[in-house]
Amino acid sequence: MRVLVIHNAKAGYEQADAPAIMALIRKAGHDPVYQSGMIDDLHTVLDEPWDLVVAAGGDGTATRVLKACAGLDLPVALLPLGTANNTAHALGHVGTLEHLVQAWTGAARVRIDLGIVESNLGRAGFAESFGIGLMAQTIVTADKGDSGKARAKFASVAERLDSGMKAMRKTLKTLEPRRLRVRTADGQIDGQYLWLEVGTFGMVGPRIPLVHADDYSDGLLTYALLPASQKDTFAEFLGATHGGSAPTRTGLVTGRTPSLQAEWSGFPAHLDGTLLEDLGRSDDTVSVSVRVRPKTVTVLKLTRG
Repeated sequence: MRVLVIHNAKAGYEQADAPAIMALIRKAGHDPVYQSGMIDDLHTVLDEPWDLVVAAGGDGTATRVLKACAGLDLPVALLPLGTANNTAHALGHVGTLEHLVQAWTGAARVRIDLGIVESNLGRAGFAESFGIGLMAQTIVTADKGDSGKARAKFASVAERLDSGMKAMRKTLKTLEPRRLRVRTADGQIDGQYLWLEVGTFGMVGPRIPLVHADDYSDGLLTYALLPASQKDTFAEFLGATHGGSAPTRTGLVTGRTPSLQAEWSGFPAHLDGTLLEDLGRSDDTVSVSVRVRPKTVTVLKLTRG
């Protein structure tokens, strides 16, 4: 197969570098072409007859590649080199890099859902999640702390995941609830909340579980709301997870829906981990519509190994 490898060289902790990844792919009998993930417009390299597009990096690389391949007849495979790797875990693209590369040959292709958000500012797609409140506010706080230089502080993936949990808990401690009006296929939700997250998969951020789903082509999005009354419960969950235990209660109100409308003010918002600077940062009321983009991108169906 002629394989386009889109690689984030900054991802990972002592994992395979670009030459090693390319060597593994050649060893499996494929013809790889390397492309740095720093390229501004992925569509300039996708407009060729590739047999497979590979996202080698973390969730940022994975979601960017999946969105760029939406609507194209190009199958995508993931080589998880990041910290959380939520997207790769959801799709079963986990295991040793050698196992993953070998599994490409003969793998079935499946089409999965993505999501789209529409507001008065326009529309934008997402491959992992759109969120209001806690997650976005944690990103705001991290940006103010210049966390772009923080990777060197962590010796392992586990340390960085623990740091992410700790950062969310710290943000939660001072976060004040806001009124959220949310309408899903199940009805209307109106009250004081700290967080709304709408995702294509069942895990976000530093591996925070929302709703488990086995089928990502069923035309449904996952949503999770954190009521103000469950602030302490969720804080305990974050603390226990940070400490290495496995709590069962999160305090989140969760569900699955093909579409969702939300109205709020004063909370920041993010899309696939990137802050939406012009959305929700003031006291003006913001309204968004979130809906599924059914079966819009093709991925390889791999067995875990």
